[in-house]
Amino acid sequence: MYHNDSAGSKYGWRAIATPGEIAGYWKAFSNYGSGKISWKDIVMPSVELARNGVPISEYLGNVLKVKEHQFLITPSMK
Repeated sequence: MYHNDSAGSKYGWRAIATPGEIAGYWKAFSNYGSGKISWKDIVMPSVELARNGVPISEYLGNVLKVKEHQFLITPSMK
């Protein structure tokens, strides 16, 4: 997955999750879900957090500020 891309595991969209993670959740839900909760009800809280953001600590804010340049020059972070 990171062949010829040493920064791929640290920066960008490939660094944040296991490839196929959401597809795996869907498969588990489809095969083993109880029927008492919808897929939408499961994923929408995460969607809302992704859309609206979350509060972060001062420490994390400082780390992100230090890494800001890296985010700006990494095409997949745009």
